Amino acid sequence: MVEPSSARDHLASKISSLSDLEVAELLEYIKIMESMRDQLASPGLFEDEVASLLASGAGARAAEMAASLGRARRRSVRGSFSSAPTTSYLA
Repeated sequence: MVEPSSARDHLASKISSLSDLEVAELLEYIKIMESMRDQLASPGLFEDEVASLLASGAGARAAEMAASLGRARRRSVRGSFSSAPTTSYLA
């Protein structure tokens, strides 16, 4: 198993080689991960937040995006559990 500090050092070296745009995308991904962690910690709070966003006209788009991210996260998690290689042959 990799030592936590060496994994962090490796991540830091990878980040230093990224462009500013790539760093911004990585930060957005981290923000999504933190949001999903918060959602798992208190799902009722997240659902209340989504409901209030849906109630406001201006928040409808944000709620739609949150739902879309949730679906993408669930697909990603499902995909990681079924990562065994599969082959299909077309006749």
